[in-house]
This record gives sequence, structure tokens and C-alpha cells, in this order.
Amino acid sequence: MSGASILVAPGVRMAHVPGFAFGFPQGNNVYLLGDRDPVLVDTGMPGEVGEKVLSDLFAEVGIAGPRRLLATHLHRDHVGAWPWLHERFGTELWVHPLESENAFASVDASEADAALADGQVIDCDGVEVRVVFTPGHSPGHVVLELPSSRLLLTGDLIVGSGTSWVGPPGGSLVDYLASLRRVRTLDVARILPAHGPIVDDPVAKVDEYLEHRALREEQVLGCIHDGQDTVPAMVAVIYAAYPDGVHGIAALTMQGHLDKLIAEGRVAVDASGDENRYRVIG
Repeated sequence: MSGASILVAPGVRMAHVPGFAFGFPQGNNVYLLGDRDPVLVDTGMPGEVGEKVLSDLFAEVGIAGPRRLLATHLHRDHVGAWPWLHERFGTELWVHPLESENAFASVDASEADAALADGQVIDCDGVEVRVVFTPGHSPGHVVLELPSSRLLLTGDLIVGSGTSWVGPPGGSLVDYLASLRRVRTLDVARILPAHGPIVDDPVAKVDEYLEHRALREEQVLGCIHDGQDTVPAMVAVIYAAYPDGVHGIAALTMQGHLDKLIAEGRVAVDASGDENRYRVIG
């Protein structure tokens, strides 16, 4: 799909920006909402390849560039091209203010031109968009609901293949699971993710994600019971079949699960040694 867009619904175009970031080798999906004065949702990675994809996308609808960028969050693969857009077209950045706490933000949230808020309704050139606050992957992550077409642009809350990374610093599994349960109640027919293919059964996908996190939690608890009570030991067991290159992100994922279990009073930590060690309470 690189270099050309597909019309997902009236006034909703999807294009693919190649690149690799945060464990997603398949690149990013970006969206253009509206036709005459459209709004861009996310940018993909910065660089000439992404700029060419975006320029081609804008040319398809006959504009030089968009006036507004709605960012699901501030990770580099979602707003990395915004400085180029801002310099070339004066594109405004709209983002949730809690992205100021995003430890991996590639743009300072203070540079934003407008704040996104939960429940906010935005007219994107005739396409009505409702902002839904979905923290977890990052502190100020949002998804965008399009009620008229029953579409949900999910950023990194839900991706088309695989799962999204959630962990410290800045990520919260407690918040993430609550966000999943919230979007499960929305009246949407399809999910338009930032990575991977379109999802045609949103409820089944959310349930799959919830089951996956429950399985990971059981694996973490099982490791502790079996004496693999440090994060590196857990990663070595749970991610044994995965390449070493993902073990860094896997360690943060394990820490996210442990933080949740500690907050729930189910696990305690001993921080007196070189490595934190964990034990199950009760």
C-alpha cells in the first residue's frame, strides 16, 4: 500500500508510511479525514520516504498540506514528520496535554497548538470525530471515533497484527486495560490501527488483547513461583522463542505487569540487591 492511499469510507483515506519504531517493523498507517480541507491523523516516521508518501497523499486530494495534525500520541513514529509539516505548511499540532509526561515523546507537548480532550468533538472537514482518552501505552494517548462511519482510529492502543508495547516509563498496564475495556463498549464496526491491517471485528480483537494480557500475567506469576523472580529471568523464560532484539522491550513489558501486580497487592518487591526480586503475597 506504500505510495498510494485507499478510501476506507467517505472522507477517510489511509496511507502507509514505511519505517521501524517501537517494535513495529511494518511501518505506520496514517489517515486523512475530509477532502477539501482535510485533517491528518499521525505522520509516520520522519525522513524522505515518509515525506514522499505524505506528499503523494496530499496530492491525491489536491492540497499542498494539512492545516491540522491530530496526534494519537507523541512517539516518533506518530509525530516524527510534524516538524517538516509545520515548517513547510504551518500544520498545527493537536495532542492531549498529558503527553507532556510521555518519556519517549519526540516532540515537546508544549509545542502543541491545541489540546485534545476526552469527549471533544472535532469537525474534520465534514467528518465528525470524537476524542476518546485511552491512556496506557502513553500517558496522553487518545483514539478517535468516527460515529457516522462507525470507525475507530486506535493509534497504538490496538494494532492490526501482534500487540502493543505497554510498560514503564510512562506506560501503565492498569490504565491500558481500562482503556481496552472502555473502547470495547463503543459502537464501532471496524478498527483503523496505526500499524497493521484493518480490524473487522473490534470486540473479538479487544477480547484477544485482554486474554493475552491475562496470559502474560499468569506467566509472570508462574515464573515467580518457579524461582525466576527477576525481570531478566522472566524474559528468558517467557520470551525464549523470540529474537534477542525484542528482549529490551519485553523487559519493560514484564515490569509493567509487575507494577500492576504490586499496585493490586498481589506481589511484593525486594530491592535490596543488584536486581529487584519479586514474591507472590499470600
